[in-house]
Amino acid sequence: MTTRLLLLTLGFFTLLNTASAQHTEPDSAKATTKFNQGNIYDPLQLIQGRIPGVSITRSGGDINQDFQIRIRGLNTITPENRPLIILDNMVGVSLDNIDPNDIESITIIKENAAAALYGMRGANGVIIVTSKRARTAEPMVSAHASTSIDRIGKTYDVLGRDAFLALGGPDFGANTDWIEETTQTGLSEVAGFLISQKLDKTTFSMSANYRNIEGIISPSFQKRLNARFSVEQLLFDDKLKVSGQVFITNSESGTVNPLAFREMTTYNPTAPIFDASNTASGGYFQQNIFDAFNPQAILDQQESLQENKSFLINFSATYEVLAGLNLNASYTQNNTNTFGGQYWSRNDWAFGRNVSGAGNRSTVDQLTEIVDFSANYEKTLKGIDFNFLLGGGYQNRENEGFSAQVTQFLFDAQTFNNLGFGAITSNQFANYVRSSRTDDRLNSIYGSVNAQFSENFSAYLNLRSDTYSGFINNKTGLFYGIGLEYNLINVLEQGKLSNLSLHASYGTSGNLPPSPNLAESFRVPSFPIDIDGDANTTNDISVPGVEAQSRNPLLQWEQTREFNLGLDFALGTLGLSGSIDYFTRSSEDIILQEFVAIGSPNAFDPGNFHSTSTVYSNGIDISTAGLEFTLNYQQAIGRLNWQSSLNVTKYQPNTLDRAGAFSNNQISLFYGGGSFSVGGRSNVMTRNILGEAIGDLYAPRLISVNDNGSVQVS
Repeated sequence: MTTRLLLLTLGFFTLLNTASAQHTEPDSAKATTKFNQGNIYDPLQLIQGRIPGVSITRSGGDINQDFQIRIRGLNTITPENRPLIILDNMVGVSLDNIDPNDIESITIIKENAAAALYGMRGANGVIIVTSKRARTAEPMVSAHASTSIDRIGKTYDVLGRDAFLALGGPDFGANTDWIEETTQTGLSEVAGFLISQKLDKTTFSMSANYRNIEGIISPSFQKRLNARFSVEQLLFDDKLKVSGQVFITNSESGTVNPLAFREMTTYNPTAPIFDASNTASGGYFQQNIFDAFNPQAILDQQESLQENKSFLINFSATYEVLAGLNLNASYTQNNTNTFGGQYWSRNDWAFGRNVSGAGNRSTVDQLTEIVDFSANYEKTLKGIDFNFLLGGGYQNRENEGFSAQVTQFLFDAQTFNNLGFGAITSNQFANYVRSSRTDDRLNSIYGSVNAQFSENFSAYLNLRSDTYSGFINNKTGLFYGIGLEYNLINVLEQGKLSNLSLHASYGTSGNLPPSPNLAESFRVPSFPIDIDGDANTTNDISVPGVEAQSRNPLLQWEQTREFNLGLDFALGTLGLSGSIDYFTRSSEDIILQEFVAIGSPNAFDPGNFHSTSTVYSNGIDISTAGLEFTLNYQQAIGRLNWQSSLNVTKYQPNTLDRAGAFSNNQISLFYGGGSFSVGGRSNVMTRNILGEAIGDLYAPRLISVNDNGSVQVS
């Protein structure tokens, strides 16, 4: 297919060009310090629509659903598709650790040559976030509070009572606008403060932000508290700088079953909300027909809550050994706990009544430790200014989870808060106890060289080696990036131009697998079985193990290669500035869950055979190319400061270049959902065809409907 996507953003704001936050950034990566305003509760909303080549979206209006960010399209089809986050020099953390009101600047690294410095974690781009803090002796003291409302701007046109009856629908005597009845005006309240000051050799910052957000559907809400404290101290004649910072995040959220949104637009408009005579449904009107449920009952009889707690700490030190030579050390630890609960009433028509009520609890604990050491040296040799960086370190991650669900409740009073009231039945599909643990380690060595050859010409080189424990035999990946920039302003007739610089780069970066256990074959629990088949005996009931997937010692990291060519320009007298970038990108060896024949030879593990029907392989290659353009205008007219920006991105959707790791068994077509989860091939409307765009939608096309009601499709 030749479909091309065009993203256009026009608004009255400016994209300020300030100093880079990282010495490895190309000139095209500028810190954004002017943000979107309004009801902002996610840091990504601050830059939504402001940066060409960066798509930030969120389907639906669920305030608890994450925003999806794509930098120059897809680089993988696994869940590990989010950019690497660097918060105040802490690599690999979450944006949930900081409130939008506490952010001073955001920098997006799009070019692979610069992202190469982050190796196996840089393929999806890098987002560098800097928090607010005092830069001078002048103290920063601020407080804020705001209230905003959230309302539905437009709804689907659905049949009312009269139109529904005219088409022959059953009449239950009511006239119900289900969207009106089940939605509300959401209210958001925000309050916070910031205190920061630089006192001689000590700089400290302290802030806290609290948000209470109501969704447009009453069970949907989010409460969040973000607190931060940081301190920096200069010692030993200012040669040693030590710093520490703490980020604390506590949040609670309530979510809504997406089924309710469907029923709001499809449920019978003549049906009443309540039916006191129907005790089996808890007094709600319900129909005994397949897959149709009262949407208000769904909202009232289902409950889903989640609590998140995060504690992020960092200690770092920089020592100036001699002029131009600095030694750096950093330790970061991030502890996150997620605790959730769900409950379906005994009277819930969608699920609960089938099992006499169901409740579950789940918890996930995540620990990430990052240790980094580096040396930075600046030196001028034969008129060339060099900046050398050499470093190394490791990242340890531990993930533990536990969940349990029971059914058959006599009453709904305590819901999931006391699972002891649920009788564990023999329903093996609705009752479970699960636990899990994974851990992995990433060892890294990296370096870079930046050279300023003249006032007009500069270049950089990035190198990195990553060794990952999630691959058999701890495979090592090598990544590199090279970039050049030449300022043409001094060699051309300037005219009204105040800047005209050309930059080019080429680089490789990688992507980690979504789990460290995909390469190895291991056993997972199956359903309980009764060995003797006698229901009167229970001491012989056991849970057998089954192979999760076949072994693949060849499984490795996903790799992305990119070439970028760009031009930056400015016409200072006219207040115009902007850039044009062209890039080509290919992502290779993307991890795919392939189907294999049980008992067939394992091509990845010679001498062994497949004991299960799936194996993870580096089975997919995709590619894309695009053009990015941004134009900024800034002009002061008296006391009025006018700022505008135009961003245009045009790119070729990612094309499926290869599917299937077996040379004699290429996959020409596989199905997958919109999230492209590993092995997701069940959605036949989303098809991935060799040589075509990834994720294209396929559905019957209506050709005609004749007088007899016969439908012709193609």
